[in-house]
Amino acid sequence: KQWYQRRVRGEDSVIDEKDIDGVLSKSKERSSVPVITCRPCILMFDSLVANGRSKVVNNLRGYLAEEWKTKGNKPPRSFTKGNFPGIFVEGPLQENYCDCGVFLLHFVEKFFENPITDFRFPVERKDWFSQQDITKKRDYLRKLIVRLGPNRQFNR
Repeated sequence: KQWYQRRVRGEDSVIDEKDIDGVLSKSKERSSVPVITCRPCILMFDSLVANGRSKVVNNLRGYLAEEWKTKGNKPPRSFTKGNFPGIFVEGPLQENYCDCGVFLLHFVEKFFENPITDFRFPVERKDWFSQQDITKKRDYLRKLIVRLGPNRQFNR
């Protein structure tokens, strides 16, 4: 197991590799790592708390590496846990299995309205929005689809 050390207020602070890759530590308290305001990372907004987050992040890193290679004329670059961490954001959770797309759209909208600037673990946004906001967003999208497709029939 690898460990990463960070310098915090003149003292060494040790962070488990799992924390750096977005898996929450057993302690729910905020770590003493200083706020990092700018760094490349993969933010995961998972409204179902599915298994396999590490695999998703590794696949995305692999994709980025292949894209980097195909662009050509650039020095080689690797995308690793150390230089491109995956961070799971604790956010609102779905109450059903049919609102994934609505949650995705709402997460993106909320992220651009209020970007994450504090990357200490755990990264929390549980109160970003409510289930009622999702219900309203779903209804809004349904009405928008009906309006844009006047020859379509949508019953509900």
